[in-house]
Amino acid sequence: MKKILCGIDFSGIQSFLYNISGEKAARFLRARSEYLDVLLDKAAQELREACGGEMLYKGGGRAYILTEGGKEKTACISDVERDLNNRLLCDYRGELYCAVGTAETSDEELQADSNRAFHEVSRAISEKKMARYSAEQILELNKAPIEADRRECKECRRTDRLNPNGYCAVCAEIMQSSGGSGVDFQSYANHAQGIRRLAVVRADADNLGQAFSECGGLAESKALSSALREFFKEEVPRICGKFPHTAVIYSGGDDLFLVGAWNEALDCIRRIREAFGKKRGGSLTLSAGIGMFPPKFPVKQMALQTADLEEAAKEHPDKNAIALFDRRFVFGWVEYEEQVLREKYEPIAAFFDKAPEQGKAYVYRILDLLRGMEERVNIARLAYTLARTERMPKELMNQIFEWAQDAKERRHLECALTLYIYRRRERED
Repeated sequence: MKKILCGIDFSGIQSFLYNISGEKAARFLRARSEYLDVLLDKAAQELREACGGEMLYKGGGRAYILTEGGKEKTACISDVERDLNNRLLCDYRGELYCAVGTAETSDEELQADSNRAFHEVSRAISEKKMARYSAEQILELNKAPIEADRRECKECRRTDRLNPNGYCAVCAEIMQSSGGSGVDFQSYANHAQGIRRLAVVRADADNLGQAFSECGGLAESKALSSALREFFKEEVPRICGKFPHTAVIYSGGDDLFLVGAWNEALDCIRRIREAFGKKRGGSLTLSAGIGMFPPKFPVKQMALQTADLEEAAKEHPDKNAIALFDRRFVFGWVEYEEQVLREKYEPIAAFFDKAPEQGKAYVYRILDLLRGMEERVNIARLAYTLARTERMPKELMNQIFEWAQDAKERRHLECALTLYIYRRRERED
């Protein structure tokens, strides 16, 4: 039987979510994410109800619907798409756009190999994004009169009619839907261990395109989609709920965004990665970027800088990696767990926690020497500094000196010492 595979893809999500700079930007970041989820749900549901069919997947700004074939269905899909974008254009002035792509297929093809149909849908969506609006829509947008009573919203900076508090209709609706509650960045930072900082975590699944291409047919693809949806929508919040000062800003599709006390958020993403690694027989992996920021740092810059770290993790040869605070600290997850934490951080912390006479300045001194190892004189200086360390076990002293002379081991050591300093700082500052 002939079928139509229909794909929906929202554009402008990142800009809408993070392009905020008002005093309530941090508190209502999660509410903005939930607002976008509702928009996608409504769009996908509207298309499914108008054209019939089955929802195969929904999340991460995307959805796929399988419906009966025929010219009437194709025309119905086009009508719904046009109506959706007219409303988005009116309400959001081009900030959000919904691209809909279709591919003709059949039950037989989908059961045997669904790749061709999904690739055709993706191609159609990409073409729509290259030419979003018709000439008629653009003319209508440019004919809209500039009204004298429009002002800049103090939260999102878009120009609109503002309420008495200075917010546009969208921001006012988001704040109202949140019930007045939100994510308190300052409180999270205050509850961090050591340095009072936030960690922002952005992560997403690796090589999902390959995973779907290896599915034997539509049934297997649906099973994988269902497993992903369950993990990101249910299991991630459940794991995060065990960390009282860490919040899920967004989790859906195949990616997530967390904010929390830096030490909690770091432990949380380790738990999430471990749980994700058990899915689908251990074949799925996750890469993450983790940035550290003061609580009043601009939300948009937090998102952008952490996105860069996430990209650095994705560039790791095998992916399945973490980029921690800085592009210098990019490690495979196993490498991080075993060689940074277990092999180096744990013995270093065990010694310095019991040696209060060795202050933070001493650890900084070792870090400075490690960063200057290109100059041979610093090798001698490190040996001298370690030799004068009171009560340091000789085995640990020799290990630190050996690690310092190997570029890869030195990066591990730098990261371990940095983590220790962040954890210890509160006791001295």
